[in-house]
Amino acid sequence: HGGSLPIHGTNPISLAAPNPGGDHFLLDMATSSIPWNKVLRYRTEGLALPEGAAVDATGRFVTDPRDAVALAPAGGADFGFKGAGLAGLAEILGGVLTGMRLSVEQDGTQIADRELGHFVMAIDPTLLMPLQAFGVRLQDYLDAFKREPGIMAAGGPEWAHRREREVHGIPLPDGLYAELSEAAQTARIEFGL
Repeated sequence: HGGSLPIHGTNPISLAAPNPGGDHFLLDMATSSIPWNKVLRYRTEGLALPEGAAVDATGRFVTDPRDAVALAPAGGADFGFKGAGLAGLAEILGGVLTGMRLSVEQDGTQIADRELGHFVMAIDPTLLMPLQAFGVRLQDYLDAFKREPGIMAAGGPEWAHRREREVHGIPLPDGLYAELSEAAQTARIEFGL
């Protein structure tokens, strides 16, 4: 936070909680302001990045995705220390504790990197309460969001997108369509929607 050298990766934090009576709780978030694939997609689509989401090589905030070399932590320019703290938590659990390489020791270009650490913990809720009771309490939590129009719990937007796409299909932005079309031509395979 506040520097020009990227110390952390996007260091995602994820949690899934089962809900026998409804949608499961799903959290999968980067500890950066946005995930790097958004920078790549915005480059393809010719869109400007949100303010405070990425920096150039000098550490200056930029909105042109072509100038972005690193992501700001979640919380942006004023409160990025919170995202940086969460990224540090993920870094310690996934890199230090596992003995794998730290984000600063990776170049981000290796495919199937065998020294990339992950920390996974599973908690069986039935060790603490019956699964049905856990589901009822989880649903109580999720229902609290329904009382406030326009807000959703983590995972809510994804469930809404899934339902919409099951009915209407998956939207394909023009830039991505052009990329896929070009890749198909290069590979000499038929492409069309």
